[in-house]
Amino acid sequence: DDRNAAAKMMMQVAQSIPDEVWLTQFAVTDDVVKFEGSTPGYNQVSDFIRNLNGTSQFSDITLSGIHESSASLPGGGADKDTKVQVFDLQAKRRKGG
Repeated sequence: DDRNAAAKMMMQVAQSIPDEVWLTQFAVTDDVVKFEGSTPGYNQVSDFIRNLNGTSQFSDITLSGIHESSASLPGGGADKDTKVQVFDLQAKRRKGG
């Protein structure tokens, strides 16, 4: 049953993540899920939060922090002057979702 719940959670993350959002960390502990990632803009973070709130697996999504950083984007081709928004989100796991 727990294996099925983990697979369901991962599917809902994959379906919720907007284009141009890259997760660098995904951690699950008991009832708390933490997401860390980067994106070229703030709108994608807002879309990700909205999408996660609409799932059966996650609730109470909060933005713990966001800051601008210089980084190479996944997929290559970006130079070191590319600015990305690095974000931290926290969510509660819904039981029986």
